[in-house]
Amino acid sequence: MTGQREPLVSVIIPVHNEAQILLDRVRSILETMAQQVDFDYELILVENGSTDGTSALVDEAAKQNSRVRALHQPLPNYGSALKEGMLQSRGRLLISCDIDYYDAKFMRVVYALMAFDYDIIIGSKNSLLSRDNRTFLRKFISQGFRMVLHILFGLRVSDTHGMKGWRWTKALEHIVLESPPTYHVYDTELIIRAQRAGLKIMEIPVEVSETRKTDRPILARIPAAVWEILQLRARI
Repeated sequence: MTGQREPLVSVIIPVHNEAQILLDRVRSILETMAQQVDFDYELILVENGSTDGTSALVDEAAKQNSRVRALHQPLPNYGSALKEGMLQSRGRLLISCDIDYYDAKFMRVVYALMAFDYDIIIGSKNSLLSRDNRTFLRKFISQGFRMVLHILFGLRVSDTHGMKGWRWTKALEHIVLESPPTYHVYDTELIIRAQRAGLKIMEIPVEVSETRKTDRPILARIPAAVWEILQLRARI
């Protein structure tokens, strides 16, 4: 694990039922990375519990380009997919994002800032100078989630979702291994545990927009997310 890491960047993307866009998005990511970054990298697609042909397309993407690695998880669980991708990655620097939201500029900035010994860099849609172009409802729910995390956990950062850069160290490896792979709040738990462990965290502004409609309304996800937050509070 930690001792076997290579001097490259591992870009980790959990994917679930993304058959309609997967190959086009992967092609776009690879083309953008080729034009805008000057570091070596691997692209890890972690398919989890898809039922629409995404699994076969992930394998096809890996066959088409040697930079792409395909991993599979049997159940639909974002946290489990992210955890597996982090543990199976080979880079000393990890970047996690979604298939429909990635930014090569963010990746370049993270790569540069890691030279200043940051452990985690968060692309925060709530930080100063960020531009959040989503609907009022999504922004309202995000701010409510932020307030809950501040009250319950003393979280000092303004965002725990979205793109993130992670320096792979033994401290981070320990946090990843001890955090159970929850569906909605796995990366949130990683950030909370990292803050409590004294890891060096930085936020940088980003611009976010809704590029497509989700297959599950945001309000329908709230009860499950609340339950996971309560479980997290009892756990740590």
